[in-house]
Amino acid sequence: MSIGQRIKFSAISDFTGQTLELEGTIEGGPKEIKKIQPEEFGELPDEEEVYLVVRKDGFGNTLRYVVHPEEIIEERE
Repeated sequence: MSIGQRIKFSAISDFTGQTLELEGTIEGGPKEIKKIQPEEFGELPDEEEVYLVVRKDGFGNTLRYVVHPEEIIEERE
């Protein structure tokens, strides 16, 4: 996986609790995640295989997700 790569991933909806399949672009790894959410992910090791994925919702809002390898469904081109 590399920065700029599009992926399809699963995420849990904050509203319904259901699993969703979403698409987004990898924007970074642990270092970028810690910069954005230091309180929640400050102890995340830099070697951890985890990705910061960004997508736009239907209203144009930028949404960010922390995605683990087991949540990746498919790599896109």
